[in-house]
Amino acid sequence: MTAARGSSLRNTIGLQSGPDFFAALRKTGRRANAVTLVALVAGALVTYAMFYALHLPGPLATGLFCGATTNTPALAAANETLAARYAGAAGADSAVAADTTKKVLSQPTVGYSLAYPFGVLGLLLAIEAMRRLGRPNYREEEAQDTGSGSGAGSEVLRQSILVQNCNDANPAFAVSALAAQLGVVFSR
Repeated sequence: MTAARGSSLRNTIGLQSGPDFFAALRKTGRRANAVTLVALVAGALVTYAMFYALHLPGPLATGLFCGATTNTPALAAANETLAARYAGAAGADSAVAADTTKKVLSQPTVGYSLAYPFGVLGLLLAIEAMRRLGRPNYREEEAQDTGSGSGAGSEVLRQSILVQNCNDANPAFAVSALAAQLGVVFSR
């Protein structure tokens, strides 16, 4: 059963497209990563310039950077860091400290909310600019892919099979046994 399962795995999309993915990464990956790095550094410099010139609070500037780069996990990290920093902040007047803490903790979210629409718009404009500047030749790429021998251009076979419960104690086992017998992979 193991051999049949292994042979069926060779026919999955992930394993077929893996070599093509790494070939593309070697071909254009450095350039794409360099463009990403330049965009992030430029965004950080613009954010710092706004922070310095407009005297913005640090948490607000952090939220602006997160929103402009559409990076929600970075916003969550900033909020957690601020919450941990201000968790023990209780001064002489705890009501004033609580109010100040609440204002500080809301600043990254406010900055994110302000910058996010412009971040999305900027990404869309950048993609369109790259498409126009790159002027891809789709027919030429299709011809290259068809002749690459990596499975591209191969006929895809598809068949629907109705599997009914035959009062088996373990229906999942029955389906996996059928998959092994037929040498196929079931998907949702």
